[in-house]
Amino acid sequence: MVLIPLLTLPVSLCLRNKIKMSVTADTNVRKGAAGNFVIALENPTPLPVLRMQCRIRTENQLNREEQLFFINTWLAPKARQEVSAAVGSDYCGRIKISPAKVMLFDCFGLIGIGYKPDAAAYMTVQPDTFEMEVALRPDAGTNDESDMYSEER
Repeated sequence: MVLIPLLTLPVSLCLRNKIKMSVTADTNVRKGAAGNFVIALENPTPLPVLRMQCRIRTENQLNREEQLFFINTWLAPKARQEVSAAVGSDYCGRIKISPAKVMLFDCFGLIGIGYKPDAAAYMTVQPDTFEMEVALRPDAGTNDESDMYSEER
């Protein structure tokens, strides 16, 4: 039992360079509403990832509002997995969604190997919109038959 975490250490060192991560997100979201983002993890190797912890950081680039999401998962050999979550902001701006740190652990969760993938997605928080009411009224002080209103009449 003591040797198992030590034996899985070289496997985790090998896997951290092989695992692929991508982030996709909704392009636009309304202020105060939540938009979805998806973390796609792919393991092209024949070795399984027994435990994996992803720390996802979202930052509104306008006012520096931040949120952290923790995703605990595992990856089967030669498999792809998608994890989705929702994020939003009460303020307008552009939200950057990126992994802050990813840790690969042994089967007991004792020894962790970390790496930072360079995947990112952006979500724009749009301001509230409203219908404009336009009422065109002729000026009450002008005569419709005068030359000030129309030079052709």
